[in-house]
Amino acid sequence: MKEDDDGRGATRMGTGFLLTRIEREANGWYRWSRWPGPLRPTPFTPLPPALPTALNDLPAMPVRPVLGRPAGDRRDYRAPRDRALAAELFDAAGLFAPPAEDRWPRLWQVLAGAGALLRRLHEDLPPALPARPPCGAARLASWLRTGQGPGAAPRLHAATIDRLGRQRLGRAQDWCRDLDVPAPDAVLLVGATTGSLVAGAEGRPGALLIGEELASGSPEYDVGWLLGELAELRLLPLARTGSHRAAAACEEGARHLLRGYGDNRLGPEPLGRVATLRILTHAHDYAAYAGWTAEFPDYLDVIAGLIDADGTPALPAPPP
Repeated sequence: MKEDDDGRGATRMGTGFLLTRIEREANGWYRWSRWPGPLRPTPFTPLPPALPTALNDLPAMPVRPVLGRPAGDRRDYRAPRDRALAAELFDAAGLFAPPAEDRWPRLWQVLAGAGALLRRLHEDLPPALPARPPCGAARLASWLRTGQGPGAAPRLHAATIDRLGRQRLGRAQDWCRDLDVPAPDAVLLVGATTGSLVAGAEGRPGALLIGEELASGSPEYDVGWLLGELAELRLLPLARTGSHRAAAACEEGARHLLRGYGDNRLGPEPLGRVATLRILTHAHDYAAYAGWTAEFPDYLDVIAGLIDADGTPALPAPPP
């Protein structure tokens, strides 16, 4: 949903989960303000006092972390553009809308920068800043267990049981529980998504808006969460329309993300499982906070295949 605000040219977007207002500032930057949506089950995570200093000590990078400044239940950010990467990939209804071919190389570079930033955050920031499991997986686990939630969440749960069956549902629940177990390689997780990743502009670096869903856990979670979004875009158009060119572009974006982080530094099995959970979480979130869509049967078919293959198809194939 988008609309102009009270005449100052700001853009508003929102679902029951997240509300966003974006306004251009006089110096060419954009102020992003985000609030929890009215149906969101948990507030934004508190900001540890040591986090701003730790972020300020990081070196300059093509994509930089931008920590939200609390203002009541709102978080304010300063970003170089008024569109996140998600707005380049999805239409207003939340469905995949491939950008023009000449725009993909810039998006790939943003993803590579995001991968490099996530590795730096994982290596340099104290992992114990927020001692809690990842919010997205916890939200999914609750829905898988109870079938309850706002909007069309109960209807989707019934459809999920019908299409996936109890055995696959149990595997997804097991994968969620694995993320609750303290990991020996635990790092600070920032909950990166394409909706919080903004490309650079006019010589300014890109931005990853962070602070709303901080957690601790294995590094595969942050990277796998983004991979899941790219896998969703790659697998669903292919299943729906046979759009091989868009699927290949999304797969190349996933390769750039992994190269930016560092090839072979993450386990393929946990990456694939987290990516699968991300796709299922997106289906849940759309049902709960936006509404029902005819795309859900495609989602469930893709998710069933991913669970059967232990998430492997969510990972990009080696380049030819």
